[in-house]
Amino acid sequence: MTIDHRRIRPRAGRRRGALVAAVTGAGMLLAACSNTPVSTGGTTPAGTTTAAAGSETAGSGTGSETAGGGGTPTGTITIVDTVFPPTFDPINTTNSSTNKVVRPLYDTLVAYTDGADAEMVPSVATEWTVSEDGLTYDFTLRDDVVFHSGNPLTAEDVKFTLDRTTEVGTGIAGGLAEYDSSTVVSPTELEVTLSKANHSFLGRMSRLYLLDSKLVQENIGDDNGATFLAANDAGSGPYTLGENVANQSTTFEAFPEYWKGWDGNHVQTVVFQYLSEAASQQAAVESGQADIGLGVPRESYAQFEQMDGFTVDASDSLEGLYVHFNNETGIMTDPKLRQAVAMAFDYETFAQNILLGYGTPAKGALNSMMPCQVDGLQVPTYDLADAKALVEEAGATGKTVDIVYINTLLDEVQGFELLQSALTEIGLQVNGMPMAYPAYAELLSSAETTPDMAFSYAYPLFPDPNEVLYINYDSNLIGKTNYARYSNPEVDKLVEEAQTVPLDQACEMYQQAQELIVADYPSVWISDNKAMAVIGPRVAGYAYNVAQHKSVDFYALSVKG
Repeated sequence: MTIDHRRIRPRAGRRRGALVAAVTGAGMLLAACSNTPVSTGGTTPAGTTTAAAGSETAGSGTGSETAGGGGTPTGTITIVDTVFPPTFDPINTTNSSTNKVVRPLYDTLVAYTDGADAEMVPSVATEWTVSEDGLTYDFTLRDDVVFHSGNPLTAEDVKFTLDRTTEVGTGIAGGLAEYDSSTVVSPTELEVTLSKANHSFLGRMSRLYLLDSKLVQENIGDDNGATFLAANDAGSGPYTLGENVANQSTTFEAFPEYWKGWDGNHVQTVVFQYLSEAASQQAAVESGQADIGLGVPRESYAQFEQMDGFTVDASDSLEGLYVHFNNETGIMTDPKLRQAVAMAFDYETFAQNILLGYGTPAKGALNSMMPCQVDGLQVPTYDLADAKALVEEAGATGKTVDIVYINTLLDEVQGFELLQSALTEIGLQVNGMPMAYPAYAELLSSAETTPDMAFSYAYPLFPDPNEVLYINYDSNLIGKTNYARYSNPEVDKLVEEAQTVPLDQACEMYQQAQELIVADYPSVWISDNKAMAVIGPRVAGYAYNVAQHKSVDFYALSVKG
């Protein structure tokens, strides 16, 4: 039983740099800007990140693997999870259910390493340059990547993927708003042009899964290939899509021609089984019918910790639980009342009694794993007496507040019960509104239908403060991803200017934005949560990746013995 907590060619108008210990540029700033440093590997405008083609990439297991490895994958590993993906189209990578099944099927230009100190590293792109104005990215690609169809991966495929993503306009396309165009220079060279500089662009490339353009165009239909990709594989990743039975199971098989090769220990077959009940997942892992459980009940972790050979992996993640207020209309437009609610929530009780210690009270708008978090930020603390006084001062005693929570998420259900009890004590009446997420999303379409408060999980795709401070709190995204309908022109100015400069220059602006946001109480920041998985005794190689939340790196897995 164990518990695991856890050659650039210079070009005019461009700067050059090399990955030194996988940390450059923006990566260096993080020790000064974050309580828990997370390197982004120098992925900023006005600079260049490069690496040799054989460098280690995220989840590579043994490091500098290249095509032609002579190993043979063996054995089968079964993973149990809750939800069958709505589609296998990799454009939908912002949906964690889709991302976990497309990750093994596809490659990306760049990736992040496993572990708490996540660093950006090359993948299909071996090197890149960024223009001084941050508007032009020149990528050099590997020349040995082959799609599962047998077609070679070239710059044409990267261009096709970028163009299709923006044309379809869903999923990861929301993160590519600055993409303007791309030009194929050669089969291994691509020039990408942005309409506006954004240092987060390269990080978002870690979730842009590269499509086999020839195969997709052969099956393009009248929906830009969406129907074909919903149930088929057009990737070059380490595994191919095998038998796929809706709402039951998905099988993956090792791809013999994968460019990293198969030296070392790797698994041949991986099977996802979908069990909607957490107790059923627990029973499957206990009995050995499954090897990894991604959705077993938290209450069972202590039992697994006592079982010989099992590991409960509790890794720091970017996941956070919030309560967003409606800051635009209704009772919660009063900042005193927002502050009162924030002071009424018992953060320690939630962390210890509901999360069972697998999470900590949040320290503000940014998760503690994020770079540029303000150290010592003054956030609300539990104080019912002061909260009640604020309710009285706001003239809100006896008034009713609506609170939405997702009825299938136990943390939100229990968090609501904890908050409801506290709000009753400070003089507010509570109307609980349990619902499924799609129903909540519909409510967000207008200020009038947005609830007074709503529990909401945040899953930033990679460690960059832009992915929270801009995505959740810029007023231009009200009705989209700014669920709190929060508007502060000073915050907008800071986070939008921060996008246009390298992260080491943006950090101070992000910190100023955090201070402004926290002072306005647009949300209650409840907890920073651990990513949990139960690993059975047959499995070796499991490692959590903060930029691939709720997914598993199949390539790193092997069967013991």
